[in-house]
Amino acid sequence: MRKRLAVFLFTLAALLGSSFDAAAQSRITPNQLPGMGVQVDAVTGTSLTPACGNVTSNTDGVHFKLFSNAGAIAVTLFKAGSCSWSPNFAIGLGSTSGAGTITVTPTTSTIGVVGGTQGATLTITAGQVYFIYTDISTASCATNGCYDAVQLNGSGSGGGGTCATQYYIFFNSSTANTPICNVGLKTDSAFDFLISGNYVSENGGYAAYIAGGGTFGTSGWQELCAEGTAPTFITGWDALWCDSTTHTLRVNENNTDSMTFTKTLNVNVTPVTVNANVTTDQNLMALQLHANDLNIVGRTIRIYAASVYSTPAASTAQMTLKAKICTVSGCGSGTVITLASIQSGALPATAVTNNAIDLSLYSTTQTAGSSATFEAHGSMLIDIAAAISAADSTYADQNTAVSSAIDTTGTLYLQITGAFSAASASNSMTERQLTVEVLN
Repeated sequence: MRKRLAVFLFTLAALLGSSFDAAAQSRITPNQLPGMGVQVDAVTGTSLTPACGNVTSNTDGVHFKLFSNAGAIAVTLFKAGSCSWSPNFAIGLGSTSGAGTITVTPTTSTIGVVGGTQGATLTITAGQVYFIYTDISTASCATNGCYDAVQLNGSGSGGGGTCATQYYIFFNSSTANTPICNVGLKTDSAFDFLISGNYVSENGGYAAYIAGGGTFGTSGWQELCAEGTAPTFITGWDALWCDSTTHTLRVNENNTDSMTFTKTLNVNVTPVTVNANVTTDQNLMALQLHANDLNIVGRTIRIYAASVYSTPAASTAQMTLKAKICTVSGCGSGTVITLASIQSGALPATAVTNNAIDLSLYSTTQTAGSSATFEAHGSMLIDIAAAISAADSTYADQNTAVSSAIDTTGTLYLQITGAFSAASASNSMTERQLTVEVLN
């Protein structure tokens, strides 16, 4: 039953979202709940008697009954644990704003809010939502059976006491079925599911996240993962966890090697063309890197830049591409370091138009912090033949040491530059794509 309760509350929370807060009770309507395994039945009448025989086909079991009639509503439950096929039974009951009061009366058994007193009836007022399930394991419920009820929305005595907010239901395995206000649904000692706010916090992270100054946004679903050590892996299971060493979300599949997810950090597809009659570096595309993106030892990024170039007749100039990181956009001031500089061979002694250049570079943070350095290596693929259809040539970087130092705790900028070794007003270079992907 604990598992059924957790699944019902979790899916119902995901479906209702903010409809569980008190101010939004009038928005609880039948069409908000279908899907994800929660069956919703709109009830327009004033009575309901779930039959034990019907539960086997899930006509009533683990469904959500939503009443809308303005008159008094009576729900009669069979004796808890009396179904021969299974002692467990669960049902959701609630009503829209303006509906009549629901009185739930079990046959023979008693009913009460978890943590409260069992009685003959349970009253549900307009707009309230309750989850009700059987309890025959408690000593006092062994003979006649009991129904436990948990209020999922609003404020008041339902759900284990008066709560200051609508973040309600918390079940802790160490305290059996005792709910606690203002935490969410807790299915065991390691996971919090917030009913009213559309987020999941793992490893008991909700309280620590709030205490640390964290807040929740307005997106439909937010998941938190408190960083820590890896779990113990076993064959036949796949695991996700947040690594406190690499500060990444990692995956282990079938007890094999643990890996991080690759992530695209930033992309630029707005072409930049440079054609100045100079031999100095000219700025092509750039991307912003947020504070601490590179501030992890071992953090590796893959940089890819795609460009084309054109030269006048009889040009034998060489082309140089650089990948720079700087603290000021444009790399014209502040701290500027070069990750890699790659120079081509001589261009063909003939005019070329839109010959291709591709730069692929890997950079790994060697030391982090305010004086971070990087180990960076890559290659440039360039078409230096007269015909575009000819085979391209490959040139590698010549780095033999780490880069100069830069502060990775603040905002940084990745800047690609290009230069011709011989100036010409006809030299032209256009970068068309720049991507940065985080590999770990």
